[in-house]
Amino acid sequence: MKAAYFGIDGLRSCLALLEQRGWEIAAVFTIEDDEYDHSAEICRYAQARRIPLHTRRVTPEDIRELERAGVTLSVTAGYPWKIPLSDTIMQVNLHPAYLPVGR
Repeated sequence: MKAAYFGIDGLRSCLALLEQRGWEIAAVFTIEDDEYDHSAEICRYAQARRIPLHTRRVTPEDIRELERAGVTLSVTAGYPWKIPLSDTIMQVNLHPAYLPVGR
């Protein structure tokens, strides 16, 4: 089972939980640190495990690459950008605040 992870440090426990549950993490997408959100922990986690790491906005080509790699699940936990849809990858979106107020 392969998954992709989109998230920030504040919800990094979601990434570790995926791995603990037996998911192979095919890629991690996060952000460059800004005033409110941080990614240093996520980056260290991915680098220590040699998981491909992206600190930019995900593109449709990235999604196609994940599909070709056999990814069947993506988990989003605080990732600030819209993720292109896929016909083959299920997507779970966890948000740290109520929407749309906590956007």
